[in-house]
Amino acid sequence: MSLSTSTWHALDFEGSRHGGVVEHGLVTVTGGAITAVQTRVCRPHGRIRAEETAVHGLAEAATAGAEPFAAEWDALVAARRSGPLAAHSAGFENSLLKAEWPHPPFVPDFARPGHENTSWGPWLDTRSLHRKLYPGLTGLGLEQLVETFGLKEDLEREARVWCPEGRRHYHCAGYDALGCALLLLRLARLPELADASLADWLAWSGPETPGSGQGELFGG
Repeated sequence: MSLSTSTWHALDFEGSRHGGVVEHGLVTVTGGAITAVQTRVCRPHGRIRAEETAVHGLAEAATAGAEPFAAEWDALVAARRSGPLAAHSAGFENSLLKAEWPHPPFVPDFARPGHENTSWGPWLDTRSLHRKLYPGLTGLGLEQLVETFGLKEDLEREARVWCPEGRRHYHCAGYDALGCALLLLRLARLPELADASLADWLAWSGPETPGSGQGELFGG
């Protein structure tokens, strides 16, 4: 199964290991189209520090009446069962997930069809993929890649549909998850990668250099 024909979920968190998740965004992609977005603020388990608020714009007053991130367990396990998780620099999302829940119950291992594991990964990582497929790029941040590949207008349009008013910019979890999803969708539609399997994409997202030499297609 290819990336364009499978289900996967782009995930983004705002928060820190210190205070926990203060906002989460989960974008579901099925058959090459965005089909659902879940995003909300979460009551953290620790204090939101001023330097964190300066980044994501959420102070303690904005999250005081919200349910904690722990309420998302069922939704996240259901998502992980239906397809792999994706993120931009997935180590951050993985670390916050594992801080809340070290592992999910048995879920499919999409890197090894027919097998299961008890891990939130393997992840589709848009930063790692762009670093490997476009080795000449100097800027690998989410905002930089969205601008480089002309996706800002698409991101703004999707944000108006799915994101709450006032949370339609970078460092908002739903907005950033949409940006990650659009970057991955663009890669999935490239003719040069049309035959790549979901397991291929997961392998390329890992720490090792892709074995297929796909980077050469993009100027490597």
